[in-house]
Amino acid sequence: MKPIFTNTFFSPYVPRPEKEREILEHFAAMDGPVRLVTLRGSGGMGKTRLALTCAPQAAAMFEGEVVAIRLDTTLPSAEALAKEIVLALGLPRKQTTSTDLLAAMANRPPLLLLLDHYESVACEEVREFVRTLLHGAPGLRLLVTGREAVRLPGIEQRVDVDAMTPSQARTLCLQCLTRNGRSTEEKLETLDQILTSTGLVPLALELVAASLSAEDSLSISSVADSLRNLPRSGPSADPPHQSPLLPHPDLTRCLDWSVQRLSAEMQADLARLSLFADSFTADTFEKIWHLPDASSQLHLLAQTTLLQGDGNAPVRYRLHAAVQDYAREKLKQRPDKSTLRQAFLQHYADLVAAHRNIQVQAEKAVLDLEWRNAFAAAELAARRDDAETLQRFADCLDDYLRTEGYATAAIRLQELARQKARTHRDIPNEARCTARLGDIASARLDYKTAGLHYDEALTLFRKVSDRTSQGKCLEGLGSIATKRADYENAHKHFEAALALYRQAGSASEEVGAIRRLGVVALKRFDYATAEQHLVEALRLYRAREDTDGVAHCLSNLGGLALRRSEENVAAQHYEEALPLFQQ
Repeated sequence: MKPIFTNTFFSPYVPRPEKEREILEHFAAMDGPVRLVTLRGSGGMGKTRLALTCAPQAAAMFEGEVVAIRLDTTLPSAEALAKEIVLALGLPRKQTTSTDLLAAMANRPPLLLLLDHYESVACEEVREFVRTLLHGAPGLRLLVTGREAVRLPGIEQRVDVDAMTPSQARTLCLQCLTRNGRSTEEKLETLDQILTSTGLVPLALELVAASLSAEDSLSISSVADSLRNLPRSGPSADPPHQSPLLPHPDLTRCLDWSVQRLSAEMQADLARLSLFADSFTADTFEKIWHLPDASSQLHLLAQTTLLQGDGNAPVRYRLHAAVQDYAREKLKQRPDKSTLRQAFLQHYADLVAAHRNIQVQAEKAVLDLEWRNAFAAAELAARRDDAETLQRFADCLDDYLRTEGYATAAIRLQELARQKARTHRDIPNEARCTARLGDIASARLDYKTAGLHYDEALTLFRKVSDRTSQGKCLEGLGSIATKRADYENAHKHFEAALALYRQAGSASEEVGAIRRLGVVALKRFDYATAEQHLVEALRLYRAREDTDGVAHCLSNLGGLALRRSEENVAAQHYEEALPLFQQ
């Protein structure tokens, strides 16, 4: 089973036999469309570890593989969820749409997908996608964890995960206390007072036990007293009756107690960490806020269970989802919150600008690890009405997001930047974002939406007399017309684009338009015109030493030769093109 995220500071898993039995009984009784089990509960209840424990046993019932996917950084759309599943299953990267995934899953061997943190993607579109996925993939079972259920009646079995039993809680607490050599000779009755104050919530127990383990001067009885005297914060409803979407009041109380024990600087560190959407390293943390000895500080926070580390080198850290929600509220209360946010924002704006050339593997590798944090910084720029920095993200992240198939994130980013540009009456950037939205829609084969975006962008570019960008919009419209076999309009659009490029002196765009005119002529069976355009484009590409352009022209000329039944000529063109494509 592929791990979700391993925290090297976690205590061992304490069995919860009644919940495990309930989960496995649902899988044993699965029949027909009922192939979804959801573990529902508020943050910190141990849903993820319970699911990870049960998943292999459940999959063994139908001889299936287990693949676990963490969704807490995934945007709420069917396409974004499909992308995460594609990556986790190792499917071809081109199969990034929900339709592609459905086709790939139809005849797949038995599989159990563990979808962790479903609340991050919960929406009607995702719900219907899950329904369709289960219907179209008979070998698929789903084990979902979340603060809310998927809500598919007749398909979903729900298991409510709430507090531990007193016996389980006592075992967990003792394990946490003894893992660092803490003596537990004090009376168990005193320990039970702590259990009561934590509400038997697993994460709350770990937080308290972690502090006890780290501080020998603390006595269990003194902790029990301080917890008992600390008022509950958060929702006023009794835990059994409150929504799982809200933090458990006993967990919030234990978080308050744990954080109060930290130094002022470590409390500031926790607030800073809430800005990260994904994992991060100590080096990144130190660079953003110019902090000395960041590695030691993060290690200490991890020992308190407030922070999780993966045990790799270098260690990548992340906050537990419930702790992150808490830390975000603490950040809002800090007088220096604006300064902390600005530092985070500036770091990631500089990072994407320095690593935008994804053809360089080292630059792409950085974005592979950091794009979700960068995307969070872009959303922060939008909330702060920082149009200039938001546009930097839109300009620098677009190629990566589209190339890697993160269409939902790409659309969201361009829409945010376009709206901000529109608000600030920045016509050039509004037009640029609109044109990119056309490119994204066209790549998704949504030609109607793409055409509307290109038309709108064309109008905007005309207002600012940007001929090159006008030409690119016309090329986009020409490509749509070509795919619809409307070759007459395709020819008109490409000719108009070519004229604009020549007026603007845009040589690189000019040669591309010439080649496209040749392709359209070929499709219209106008072989003489096709040859004229393609030969001219080939000459220009060679002069520019554009290997990719030369390869495409040779391939097009090969196709033309085949149409003319000139097999030997076609073979020569293809033989010359092949090694160029392979470069």
